[in-house]
Amino acid sequence: MNRNLLLLFASLLIFPGCYDRRYTRLQEKTEMLCRELVPDARTGLCKVTLEKVSGKKVVVKGELLSQENREKLLLLVSESGFEALDSLIILPDSALQGKVRGLVTVSVANLRAKPDHGAELVSQATMGTPVMILKKHLDWYFIQTPDHYLSWTNSSSLVKITDEELNAWNRSDRMIFTGQYGVIFSDDSGARRISDLVAGCIVKGKRGKDKSVQVELPDGRRGVSGAAYFTDFTTWAGNATPLPDNLIRTAQEFTGIPYLWGGTSSKAIDCSGFTKTVWFLNGIILERDASQQFKYGEVIDAGPEQENLKPGDLLFFGRKEPLRIVHVGIYSGNREVIHSSGQVWVNSMDSTCTHFSRYLFSTYVGSRRMTGLSSRFGYMKVKDHPWY
Repeated sequence: MNRNLLLLFASLLIFPGCYDRRYTRLQEKTEMLCRELVPDARTGLCKVTLEKVSGKKVVVKGELLSQENREKLLLLVSESGFEALDSLIILPDSALQGKVRGLVTVSVANLRAKPDHGAELVSQATMGTPVMILKKHLDWYFIQTPDHYLSWTNSSSLVKITDEELNAWNRSDRMIFTGQYGVIFSDDSGARRISDLVAGCIVKGKRGKDKSVQVELPDGRRGVSGAAYFTDFTTWAGNATPLPDNLIRTAQEFTGIPYLWGGTSSKAIDCSGFTKTVWFLNGIILERDASQQFKYGEVIDAGPEQENLKPGDLLFFGRKEPLRIVHVGIYSGNREVIHSSGQVWVNSMDSTCTHFSRYLFSTYVGSRRMTGLSSRFGYMKVKDHPWY
């Protein structure tokens, strides 16, 4: 065998292996870039897979929320020596035909991890909450709520609308319900029920001097409800302030409400759903989960007897090394914490008290002061959020 044939044979053995290694490395780099672009899969999307079809050609497919991220992924492929065949989908899906906005039409919409009624309940959204609709699967919508949380909800919980229709809704006379529970009837007789209400529900209507008020739900249903706990939405959003006294007063109104994993309403509520709802009723949109809320606010060294804390501070619990936040509550003063655990109630960090919680005392991780902050993602004033 002559020398040229030997070199050709050697190249056929070496180069495929070389490209296989480069392709494997590209897959690793793609996963690393996705984690960099979307560090929290609860609020962002970078589901990308690669498929080598021939030679240097690689099909890049998956779902993203950003054109910028698409360009970064395709650039990575080309810089790695491959030709990128772009099959990436940027959500919202074009199949939605422009109706990519939605409004929750039931008192409490259940938001799940997968498009299935048996899937984990990850959160909830109350009536009138504006959402971004990203795609549809059977009778389920994949949505993003104002806190950027991603989840699935059944189509009967939403009304699909366009950007223009959302703007019209936001310009209309809206009211927010601030009571714990209410009912909308078809008329003043109360004979036929239209819907129930929970704290934070938003409807159309204008309160007058009467004891009842005419309301219109986001899907156009109309009815009558007691006026006592309705407030003009624009006025409320402009005036709501998360002062310590306001926060504690709101938190105490939830006392006795049962715990529900994923719950964020005055029907049933989990620990971070409780803090999130208390802050929302005081005009602030926090992130959804305890581990997300831990990222914001002024870090407070509580002191050995919590002497540095103020009412309204958030207290976080879990494990310090390695860090894992699993629970959150609100400091209410006198070494006490109001939180949702089994139900919304008060426990003490003082071992001499009858309502002392050894669990809270032993798993305490840190505190955050969430008052007086500038409006930004993670601590966004409702009045500043473009969806409202």
